[in-house]
Order: sequence, then structure tokens, then C-alpha cells
Amino acid sequence: MGDATSLCQAPVAEGICVYGGVSEYPIYVIEQNYDYFYSMAEADGTLEDGESPCLNAEGKVYYLFFGELPESRPYAVSSMGAFTSLAEAKSWASANLPYFSRWL
Repeated sequence: MGDATSLCQAPVAEGICVYGGVSEYPIYVIEQNYDYFYSMAEADGTLEDGESPCLNAEGKVYYLFFGELPESRPYAVSSMGAFTSLAEAKSWASANLPYFSRWL
């Protein structure tokens, strides 16, 4: 997984979800240079044979984060998918989240 100083997370897109047609809450796409769930399984010793991190050619992966971002990292990203591009993450959220409203 690497040492903590080499792990990077950054919000790269923000959108809005509307719950119940009234309450708005943010959704973010988080770009990171490590596969969060692979790293957790690696640390726990629960990797399956042949399992590898989900990273694109640039060594990045994109996850969704729901709600206000906390003051400090790491962000606990959603398990709804590991996407290999910002466009893929945004497209999936737009098409699959029932309360999704718009990207800002």
C-alpha cells in the first residue's frame, strides 16, 4: 500500500443529490493513487489469489463520496464502485443514483 505520505486523495468533481425532493446533499468524485478496498484486504491478509488493485494506466482510481467532506483525510469512500476515469465515475453516478440531481 505504500507509506502514508505517498497516498493521495483529492476531490475532483462535485454534484448534488436531492433526497425526498427537498434535502440537497453533496456527492464528490474522489481521485486517489491507491485502491482503497484492495489496500484494506491486503492489510487484513484477505486478498484472493491473483487479485490486483483497480488502477488506471496513470495509477489512479476514482470513488464516490456522499455528504460533506470531513476536515481531514483519509476519506472513507463508497464501495459502489472503483472507476478508472472521472468520466466513468460521473456517468455511473448520473445513471444509477436515484437521488442524483446534477454536477456542479
